[in-house]
This record gives sequence, structure tokens and C-alpha cells, in this order.
Amino acid sequence: HDINEDVFKKVMTVINSLKRLTTLNQSLILLAKIENMQFEKSSEVSLNEIILRKKEDMSAFIDAKNLDVEIKAEGNFLIGMNASLSDILIGNLFANAVNHNVTGGIIRISIKPGFLQIRNTGENHSLTNKNVFNRFVSGNPKSPGLGLAIVRQICETHNLDVQYAKEELHCFTVRTKS
Repeated sequence: HDINEDVFKKVMTVINSLKRLTTLNQSLILLAKIENMQFEKSSEVSLNEIILRKKEDMSAFIDAKNLDVEIKAEGNFLIGMNASLSDILIGNLFANAVNHNVTGGIIRISIKPGFLQIRNTGENHSLTNKNVFNRFVSGNPKSPGLGLAIVRQICETHNLDVQYAKEELHCFTVRTKS
């Protein structure tokens, strides 16, 4: 059907708003499921393998931003976790490093048994380790601020510690609790 440009723009605005609300709803449901331990039995998963898969999955975005990604593995990070949750955990951390990076930036990933660190260049912001994992807190106005809250909740329910620090690079560290 022929519609004028003004109507088309309004329809696209409504569609985009609906997509954002759907994503927000799905994220909140996921958080509730994690908090209530409503996931199937855990199996041993390799975070190394998931990181390599996520790098491949996001290669178009990495190339578009001309990012230099380096993965240094000194052993395998194996953990008993639901496979879907491990995929979400790594996916959110990796996507965060890509999406909040600068064009021509870097991502450095270090993996050891019981230790994962993802560091990346990016814009300065006011987020700290105390607030970066809170719900609805984001350094980007286009983000609802739930991705890192999901990361924290997955870590808390799987005996993992997650920390954020900003020095020269933004740095997220996940390690098994002692």
C-alpha cells in the first residue's frame, strides 16, 4: 500500500518501541527465572569454547568497528552451569566489550582455570563496580541497562564473583569463589 513518508516514520517508531519493550520484558523474565533457579540441570561447559564461538558470531560487528580482538588462554575455564546461561553470560560480556568500544579499539581476553578477564577500550563514563551491575544502569542511553545485571545474577547463582574496574581499559573479571 502507498503510505506517505510521515506515516511510515511513525509506524517505524512504533515498531522500534515495541521491539525495545519486548527485549526489556524478555530480560526481566530471564532475571526472574535466574533468581528463582528455574533452569534445567547444569552440565560442565567450557567458557573458552563459548568465547571463541561468540567471537565468530560477532565477527561482522567486530570488523565494522575495526576492533583488534586478542584471546589468550592459559588453560580451560570449566564450570558446571546450564548451557543457555553460560551462553548468555559470555554473550553479554562479549557484546558489552564490542558495543561500548570505540572504532579501532581493542578487546583483550585472558582465560585461566577459574578466571576470565575481558578488557576493552571505550568511552569514559561514571559507572563503577558498585553500580555497573545494577538494573537499569547503563553508560549508553540506548541500552536499558539489564545485560550486566543478568551477568551478575548468573554469577551469583553459580558461585562466581564478577568485578568491574576502569583503569587504562574497561575490565570485567569473572572468577570462581574460593
